[in-house]
Amino acid sequence: MYGTRFDNDYATFPPTRVALAGYGIVDIAITFRASETFDLYTRIENLFDQEYEEVLGYGTMGCTAVGGIKMKL
Repeated sequence: MYGTRFDNDYATFPPTRVALAGYGIVDIAITFRASETFDLYTRIENLFDQEYEEVLGYGTMGCTAVGGIKMKL
């Protein structure tokens, strides 16, 4: 969870200080050992597709999922 943050709005002159809303995101990661050699994994970031800004005017990624296989040599 992140609380209110402050940033500068450079679209105005002189730049004004603005408050960015607080937000919370949920990330999950799961790994399954299929054998001594192979692991299956998945990771989901921003599970609930929360819209938020870390910097004024710059959006962030929506829900993102990644998965794959890890092989140990």
